Amino acid sequence: MTVGPIPGDQIETAAAETDPPQRGTLVEFVRRPLPMQVLRFSAVGIVCTTTYALLYLTLHGPLGAQAANFIAMLVSAILNTAANRAFTFGLRGSRQILFHHIQGIAVFAFGWALTALSLFVLHQISEHPSSRLELVILMIVNLIATCVRFLTFRHVFSRALRKQLTTAG
Repeated sequence: MTVGPIPGDQIETAAAETDPPQRGTLVEFVRRPLPMQVLRFSAVGIVCTTTYALLYLTLHGPLGAQAANFIAMLVSAILNTAANRAFTFGLRGSRQILFHHIQGIAVFAFGWALTALSLFVLHQISEHPSSRLELVILMIVNLIATCVRFLTFRHVFSRALRKQLTTAG
């Protein structure tokens, strides 16, 4: 055990020197433990996954599996990006919001490609799988996409918050 300043205490930026609340926000972000981000990300994920599942099951009958998957994933990806931007990573305001949503759509495209492929493979194995079996497969594959989403968002939003705090003022 060491005695001395806690890492992050010495963080100073030009904006933070003149604006103590900004310094506090930057220090809070740097100190925010990964488990807390994972917990918040998971809470957002539960809400978005529930939204996805309900949309998928609602749209499956009239649109079919692939279209229902695409629409449900797109809607939940937009909600997920907005919620994680604010709740998990603490970004506020409209600065870089378009860029962040473009990043979210890129991550969505990766997840959609994985899920579309999994549906294709499932339909090659079973000619008429139930929508519930499809949903189980989609949820499992979405876990992979969720890990990629967290790592991407953590990288993009961390850089954005640091940049936002250092250029404000």
